[in-house]
Amino acid sequence: MYFTINFLKPYFETIPGYDVAGVVENEGSQVKKLGVGDKVYGDLNEKSLDHPKQNGSLVEYTAVEENLLALKPKNLSLVKAASLPVAIETAYEGLHRSAFSAGESILVLGGASGVGTLVSQDLLKSLGAVLGIDYTKENIEELPEKFDLAFDAVRKARYGTVHGIACVSTAHVPGQA
Repeated sequence: MYFTINFLKPYFETIPGYDVAGVVENEGSQVKKLGVGDKVYGDLNEKSLDHPKQNGSLVEYTAVEENLLALKPKNLSLVKAASLPVAIETAYEGLHRSAFSAGESILVLGGASGVGTLVSQDLLKSLGAVLGIDYTKENIEELPEKFDLAFDAVRKARYGTVHGIACVSTAHVPGQA
Protein backbone atom coordinates (compact mmCIF):
# COMPACT_ATOMS: atom_id res chain seq x y z
CA MET A 1 0.00 0.00 0.00
CA TYR A 2 1.32 3.45 -0.96
CA PHE A 3 0.35 6.87 0.32
CA THR A 4 0.87 10.25 -1.30
CA ILE A 5 1.81 12.93 1.18
CA ASN A 6 1.90 16.57 0.21
CA PHE A 7 4.45 18.20 2.51
CA LEU A 8 3.89 21.60 0.89
CA LYS A 9 0.23 21.78 1.85
CA PRO A 10 -0.26 24.47 4.51
CA TYR A 11 -1.24 23.35 7.99
CA PHE A 12 -4.20 25.73 7.97
CA GLU A 13 -6.70 25.69 5.15
CA THR A 14 -6.92 29.47 5.32
CA ILE A 15 -5.23 31.69 2.76
CA PRO A 16 -4.31 35.02 4.39
CA GLY A 17 -4.89 38.52 3.09
CA TYR A 18 -7.64 41.10 2.70
CA ASP A 19 -6.05 43.74 0.43
CA VAL A 20 -6.27 43.18 -3.32
CA ALA A 21 -4.99 44.95 -6.42
CA GLY A 22 -4.85 43.68 -9.94
CA VAL A 23 -6.42 43.55 -13.36
CA VAL A 24 -9.99 42.30 -13.85
CA GLU A 25 -9.75 39.03 -15.81
CA ASN A 26 -13.41 38.04 -15.86
CA GLU A 27 -16.70 39.50 -14.72
CA GLY A 28 -19.99 38.13 -13.50
CA SER A 29 -23.31 38.80 -15.21
CA GLN A 30 -24.38 41.36 -12.57
CA VAL A 31 -21.20 43.47 -12.69
CA LYS A 32 -22.09 46.98 -13.86
CA LYS A 33 -19.22 49.40 -13.13
CA LEU A 34 -16.01 47.45 -13.80
CA GLY A 35 -14.86 45.53 -16.82
CA VAL A 36 -12.23 43.13 -18.07
CA GLY A 37 -8.87 44.90 -18.22
CA ASP A 38 -9.66 47.49 -15.51
CA LYS A 39 -6.91 47.97 -12.93
CA VAL A 40 -8.56 47.83 -9.52
CA TYR A 41 -7.81 47.72 -5.81
CA GLY A 42 -9.85 47.09 -2.68
CA ASP A 43 -10.53 45.01 0.39
CA LEU A 44 -12.19 41.59 0.28
CA ASN A 45 -14.40 42.71 3.18
CA GLU A 46 -16.66 45.69 3.54
CA LYS A 47 -15.66 46.03 7.20
CA SER A 48 -12.54 44.06 8.05
CA LEU A 49 -12.69 45.26 11.64
CA ASP A 50 -16.10 43.67 12.22
CA HIS A 51 -15.64 39.93 11.80
CA PRO A 52 -14.41 39.65 8.22
CA LYS A 53 -16.41 37.23 6.12
CA GLN A 54 -13.72 36.46 3.54
CA ASN A 55 -9.95 36.34 3.28
CA GLY A 56 -7.55 34.92 0.77
CA SER A 57 -6.17 37.78 -1.27
CA LEU A 58 -2.61 36.40 -1.27
CA VAL A 59 -3.27 34.30 -4.36
CA GLU A 60 -2.87 34.71 -8.10
CA TYR A 61 -6.65 34.94 -8.73
CA THR A 62 -9.57 35.69 -6.41
CA ALA A 63 -13.27 36.51 -6.70
CA VAL A 64 -14.36 39.82 -5.21
CA GLU A 65 -17.71 41.57 -4.94
CA GLU A 66 -17.78 44.59 -7.26
CA ASN A 67 -18.80 47.02 -4.52
CA LEU A 68 -15.55 46.25 -2.65
CA LEU A 69 -13.33 47.41 -5.53
CA ALA A 70 -12.41 50.76 -7.02
CA LEU A 71 -10.41 51.77 -10.05
CA LYS A 72 -6.75 52.06 -9.09
CA PRO A 73 -5.49 55.65 -9.10
CA LYS A 74 -3.31 56.17 -12.17
CA ASN A 75 -0.44 57.57 -10.09
CA LEU A 76 -0.08 54.38 -8.01
CA SER A 77 1.48 51.08 -8.99
CA LEU A 78 -0.51 47.92 -8.30
CA VAL A 79 1.92 47.10 -5.48
CA LYS A 80 1.38 50.45 -3.76
CA ALA A 81 -2.38 50.29 -4.30
CA ALA A 82 -2.47 46.81 -2.74
CA SER A 83 -0.92 48.17 0.46
CA LEU A 84 -3.66 50.73 1.14
CA PRO A 85 -7.17 49.27 1.61
CA VAL A 86 -6.96 47.71 5.09
CA ALA A 87 -4.75 50.53 6.41
CA ILE A 88 -7.21 53.13 5.11
CA GLU A 89 -10.17 51.24 6.54
CA THR A 90 -8.48 50.82 9.93
CA ALA A 91 -7.64 54.53 10.14
CA TYR A 92 -11.12 55.59 8.99
CA GLU A 93 -13.03 53.16 11.22
CA GLY A 94 -10.91 54.01 14.26
CA LEU A 95 -11.50 57.74 13.88
CA HIS A 96 -15.17 57.24 13.02
CA ARG A 97 -15.78 55.03 16.07
CA SER A 98 -14.01 57.49 18.36
CA ALA A 99 -16.26 60.37 17.22
CA PHE A 100 -13.13 62.54 16.96
CA SER A 101 -13.91 65.98 15.53
CA ALA A 102 -12.35 69.32 14.68
CA GLY A 103 -11.16 71.24 17.70
CA GLU A 104 -10.14 68.16 19.66
CA SER A 105 -6.53 67.11 20.13
CA ILE A 106 -5.26 63.65 19.28
CA LEU A 107 -2.08 61.75 20.10
CA VAL A 108 -1.18 59.27 17.32
CA LEU A 109 1.09 56.52 18.58
CA GLY A 110 2.85 55.13 15.52
CA GLY A 111 2.22 58.12 13.29
CA ALA A 112 4.81 56.80 10.84
CA SER A 113 3.13 53.37 10.52
CA GLY A 114 0.88 52.46 7.61
CA VAL A 115 -2.28 53.25 9.59
CA GLY A 116 -0.68 56.11 11.52
CA THR A 117 0.43 57.97 8.41
CA LEU A 118 -3.08 57.78 6.99
CA VAL A 119 -4.54 59.15 10.22
CA SER A 120 -1.92 61.90 10.24
CA GLN A 121 -1.99 62.80 6.56
CA ASP A 122 -5.68 62.61 5.85
CA LEU A 123 -7.00 64.26 8.97
CA LEU A 124 -4.49 65.68 11.36
CA LYS A 125 -2.48 67.88 9.01
CA SER A 126 -5.69 69.47 7.74
CA LEU A 127 -6.60 70.20 11.36
CA GLY A 128 -3.20 71.70 12.13
CA ALA A 129 -1.09 68.91 13.66
CA VAL A 130 2.25 70.37 14.66
CA LEU A 131 3.88 68.11 17.26
CA GLY A 132 5.94 65.02 16.58
CA ILE A 133 7.29 62.79 19.34
CA ASP A 134 9.22 59.53 19.52
CA TYR A 135 6.99 57.33 21.67
CA THR A 136 9.89 54.89 22.15
CA LYS A 137 11.99 57.59 23.82
CA GLU A 138 9.49 59.97 25.38
CA ASN A 139 7.10 59.21 28.21
CA ILE A 140 3.69 60.39 27.02
CA GLU A 141 2.62 60.95 30.63
CA GLU A 142 5.23 63.69 30.91
CA LEU A 143 4.23 65.60 27.77
CA PRO A 144 3.10 69.15 28.55
CA GLU A 145 0.42 68.83 25.86
CA LYS A 146 -2.91 67.24 26.77
CA PHE A 147 -4.97 65.19 24.32
CA ASP A 148 -8.64 64.33 23.91
CA LEU A 149 -7.92 61.03 22.15
CA ALA A 150 -5.03 58.65 21.58
CA PHE A 151 -4.98 56.66 18.33
CA ASP A 152 -2.71 53.70 18.97
CA ALA A 153 -1.33 52.22 15.75
CA VAL A 154 1.58 50.43 17.48
CA ARG A 155 -0.21 48.62 20.30
CA LYS A 156 1.27 50.55 23.20
CA ALA A 157 -2.10 50.83 24.93
CA ARG A 158 -4.00 47.65 25.71
CA TYR A 159 -7.28 48.35 27.45
CA GLY A 160 -8.95 51.43 26.00
CA THR A 161 -7.01 54.21 27.74
CA VAL A 162 -3.56 55.72 27.56
CA HIS A 163 -2.80 57.46 30.85
CA GLY A 164 -6.39 58.44 31.43
CA ILE A 165 -7.39 59.52 27.92
CA ALA A 166 -9.67 57.59 25.57
CA CYS A 167 -7.78 55.36 23.19
CA VAL A 168 -8.59 53.81 19.83
CA SER A 169 -6.21 50.90 19.39
CA THR A 170 -5.43 48.54 16.55
CA ALA A 171 -4.61 45.88 19.16
CA HIS A 172 -7.05 43.04 19.70
CA VAL A 173 -8.01 42.72 23.34
CA PRO A 174 -9.13 39.17 24.22
CA GLY A 175 -12.79 39.08 25.23
CA GLN A 176 -13.65 42.33 23.43
CA ALA A 177 -15.26 42.69 20.01
